[in-house]
Amino acid sequence: TLWKIYPFDRRERLSNITAQTGNWGAAYACDQAVQQSIKALNQLPDTLPQKAFLRMALLDLSTKSRLDKLSAQFQIVEKTFAQISPAPSGLQEKIEDLRARVNAVCTDFMPEKHWTPALRWNGINNQYHHWLHGFLTGNWMPNSRLWVWWPFVAIRSSALIFSEIPICSAGNIPRCCMVM
Repeated sequence: TLWKIYPFDRRERLSNITAQTGNWGAAYACDQAVQQSIKALNQLPDTLPQKAFLRMALLDLSTKSRLDKLSAQFQIVEKTFAQISPAPSGLQEKIEDLRARVNAVCTDFMPEKHWTPALRWNGINNQYHHWLHGFLTGNWMPNSRLWVWWPFVAIRSSALIFSEIPICSAGNIPRCCMVM
């Protein structure tokens, strides 16, 4: 699911956090909590004191890709949020959720996931199954007549370039593959 994440810098940041923890679920949940906190903050009126500072702290938190810096930046977010009184209930819930998500990403390490492949079954009607079946049965490309001869031409062409072996003799190469 990492390939679905845009913009690319956000994808790179999530990739770095996952590489440090091995916990994709916690990294993604933390990122979503940061985005939801920013949205909740943007719904508040601009007259709220410390809103601009909290916005900058949350935006800076959304750019951190190292766990130590993520934790340190969240402490700044908490200190800035503590200066807002009375705290709006919607934003307070989002910050508490963010606290739990940052704590989870910084403490729930799964290093065994670095060495365990993720296996997913996509059914038998996919291109890899067809390729494997064709390879095992000797039918290299079952759906394309053009590509059946392509490896043969490539091998014979390299022989022409690097050796004295003639590649065209009567009946050796099918008519569809002869280059005049």
